[in-house]
Amino acid sequence: MKNFPAICTLTLALAQTWVEAKQIACRHIDRYEDEGAITTDVTLTVAQGKLSRVAIEQTTELYQARAGYSCSATLTNGETNNMWAINGQETLISVEPDESGEPSSLAIIQTRGGYILKTKNLSRATCGVRGEWPTKVYVPLKGGTCKVFNK
Repeated sequence: MKNFPAICTLTLALAQTWVEAKQIACRHIDRYEDEGAITTDVTLTVAQGKLSRVAIEQTTELYQARAGYSCSATLTNGETNNMWAINGQETLISVEPDESGEPSSLAIIQTRGGYILKTKNLSRATCGVRGEWPTKVYVPLKGGTCKVFNK
Protein backbone atom coordinates (compact mmCIF):
# COMPACT_ATOMS: atom_id res chain seq x y z
CA MET A 1 0.00 0.00 0.00
CA LYS A 2 3.02 2.29 -0.31
CA ASN A 3 1.73 3.52 -3.71
CA PHE A 4 -1.80 4.18 -2.49
CA PRO A 5 -1.43 8.03 -2.48
CA ALA A 6 0.05 7.95 -6.01
CA ILE A 7 -2.78 5.72 -7.26
CA CYS A 8 -5.38 8.03 -5.69
CA THR A 9 -3.75 11.08 -7.29
CA LEU A 10 -3.68 9.42 -10.72
CA THR A 11 -7.30 8.31 -10.38
CA LEU A 12 -8.35 11.82 -9.36
CA ALA A 13 -6.46 13.35 -12.31
CA LEU A 14 -8.11 10.97 -14.77
CA ALA A 15 -11.55 11.57 -13.28
CA GLN A 16 -11.05 15.33 -13.41
CA THR A 17 -10.02 15.17 -17.10
CA TRP A 18 -13.07 13.04 -17.93
CA VAL A 19 -15.43 15.38 -16.07
CA GLU A 20 -14.04 18.43 -17.84
CA ALA A 21 -14.86 17.04 -21.32
CA LYS A 22 -18.19 18.46 -22.42
CA GLN A 23 -20.31 17.55 -25.43
CA ILE A 24 -22.36 20.13 -27.27
CA ALA A 25 -24.93 18.62 -29.65
CA CYS A 26 -27.42 20.25 -31.97
CA ARG A 27 -29.78 19.27 -34.77
CA HIS A 28 -31.45 21.16 -37.59
CA ILE A 29 -34.23 19.77 -39.80
CA ASP A 30 -35.51 21.41 -42.98
CA ARG A 31 -38.76 19.72 -44.02
CA TYR A 32 -40.14 20.06 -47.54
CA GLU A 33 -43.78 19.08 -47.08
CA ASP A 34 -44.33 15.62 -48.57
CA GLU A 35 -41.11 15.66 -50.60
CA GLY A 36 -38.43 15.07 -47.98
CA ALA A 37 -36.15 16.57 -45.39
CA ILE A 38 -32.55 17.55 -44.78
CA THR A 39 -31.26 16.82 -41.28
CA THR A 40 -27.98 18.17 -39.92
CA ASP A 41 -26.51 16.77 -36.69
CA VAL A 42 -23.38 18.15 -35.00
CA THR A 43 -21.62 17.02 -31.83
CA LEU A 44 -18.62 18.93 -30.52
CA THR A 45 -16.45 17.71 -27.66
CA VAL A 46 -14.68 20.39 -25.66
CA ALA A 47 -11.99 19.32 -23.17
CA GLN A 48 -10.26 21.84 -20.92
CA GLY A 49 -11.69 24.73 -22.94
CA LYS A 50 -10.48 23.43 -26.33
CA LEU A 51 -12.21 21.52 -29.09
CA SER A 52 -11.04 17.93 -29.19
CA ARG A 53 -13.59 16.21 -31.46
CA VAL A 54 -16.11 17.17 -34.14
CA ALA A 55 -18.80 14.90 -35.57
CA ILE A 56 -21.07 16.20 -38.30
CA GLU A 57 -23.64 14.46 -40.47
CA GLN A 58 -26.08 15.78 -43.02
CA THR A 59 -28.78 13.46 -44.36
CA THR A 60 -31.10 14.18 -47.27
CA GLU A 61 -34.29 12.10 -47.38
CA LEU A 62 -36.54 11.84 -50.44
CA TYR A 63 -39.85 10.42 -49.27
CA GLN A 64 -41.45 9.40 -52.58
CA ALA A 65 -38.29 7.80 -53.94
CA ARG A 66 -37.65 6.18 -50.55
CA ALA A 67 -34.03 7.21 -50.89
CA GLY A 68 -31.56 8.99 -48.70
CA TYR A 69 -28.11 10.45 -49.07
CA SER A 70 -25.75 11.40 -46.28
CA CYS A 71 -22.40 13.05 -45.68
CA SER A 72 -20.55 12.40 -42.45
CA ALA A 73 -17.24 13.28 -40.85
CA THR A 74 -15.77 12.60 -37.42
CA LEU A 75 -12.51 14.36 -36.65
CA THR A 76 -10.56 13.90 -33.43
CA ASN A 77 -7.54 15.94 -32.39
CA GLY A 78 -4.50 13.67 -32.25
CA GLU A 79 -5.56 11.25 -35.00
CA THR A 80 -2.92 10.58 -37.61
CA ASN A 81 -5.10 11.42 -40.63
CA ASN A 82 -5.97 14.98 -39.59
CA MET A 83 -4.01 18.00 -38.42
CA TRP A 84 -5.46 20.61 -36.06
CA ALA A 85 -4.12 24.17 -36.12
CA ILE A 86 -5.51 26.37 -33.35
CA ASN A 87 -5.03 30.11 -33.70
CA GLY A 88 -6.92 32.03 -31.01
CA GLN A 89 -10.64 31.53 -31.57
CA GLU A 90 -10.19 29.73 -34.91
CA THR A 91 -9.41 26.06 -35.43
CA LEU A 92 -8.48 24.74 -38.86
CA ILE A 93 -8.63 20.97 -39.35
CA SER A 94 -6.91 19.60 -42.45
CA VAL A 95 -7.63 16.00 -43.38
CA GLU A 96 -5.31 13.83 -45.44
CA PRO A 97 -6.90 12.93 -48.78
CA ASP A 98 -8.45 9.47 -48.90
CA GLU A 99 -8.48 7.16 -51.92
CA SER A 100 -10.51 9.77 -53.85
CA GLY A 101 -7.61 12.23 -53.55
CA GLU A 102 -10.04 15.03 -52.74
CA PRO A 103 -8.66 17.55 -50.21
CA SER A 104 -10.73 18.17 -47.11
CA SER A 105 -10.71 20.82 -44.40
CA LEU A 106 -12.99 22.25 -41.75
CA ALA A 107 -12.69 25.70 -40.19
CA ILE A 108 -14.29 26.32 -36.79
CA ILE A 109 -14.65 29.76 -35.26
CA GLN A 110 -15.54 30.13 -31.59
CA THR A 111 -17.91 33.02 -30.90
CA ARG A 112 -19.29 34.34 -27.64
CA GLY A 113 -22.45 32.27 -28.04
CA GLY A 114 -21.20 29.16 -29.81
CA TYR A 115 -19.23 27.82 -32.76
CA ILE A 116 -19.41 28.41 -36.51
CA LEU A 117 -18.37 25.42 -38.62
CA LYS A 118 -17.37 26.33 -42.18
CA THR A 119 -18.08 23.02 -43.86
CA LYS A 120 -17.91 23.96 -47.55
CA ASN A 121 -14.35 22.58 -47.92
CA LEU A 122 -15.11 19.14 -46.47
CA SER A 123 -14.59 16.31 -48.94
CA ARG A 124 -17.69 14.89 -50.63
CA ALA A 125 -15.96 11.49 -50.79
CA THR A 126 -17.96 10.36 -47.74
CA CYS A 127 -21.24 11.56 -49.25
CA GLY A 128 -23.83 9.57 -51.09
CA VAL A 129 -24.39 10.34 -54.77
CA ARG A 130 -26.49 13.45 -54.11
CA GLY A 131 -25.31 14.23 -50.61
CA GLU A 132 -23.88 17.67 -49.99
CA TRP A 133 -22.39 19.61 -47.10
CA PRO A 134 -23.96 22.87 -46.00
CA THR A 135 -21.85 26.02 -46.39
CA LYS A 136 -21.71 26.58 -42.63
CA VAL A 137 -23.39 25.54 -39.40
CA TYR A 138 -23.81 27.56 -36.21
CA VAL A 139 -23.72 25.46 -33.03
CA PRO A 140 -24.99 27.29 -29.92
CA LEU A 141 -23.11 26.67 -26.67
CA LYS A 142 -26.27 25.34 -25.05
CA GLY A 143 -26.81 22.89 -27.92
CA GLY A 144 -30.35 22.22 -29.10
CA THR A 145 -31.09 23.57 -32.57
CA CYS A 146 -28.31 24.37 -35.05
CA LYS A 147 -28.58 27.11 -37.65
CA VAL A 148 -27.63 25.85 -41.11
CA PHE A 149 -26.58 28.07 -43.98
CA ASN A 150 -26.56 26.61 -47.49
CA LYS A 151 -25.35 29.67 -49.39
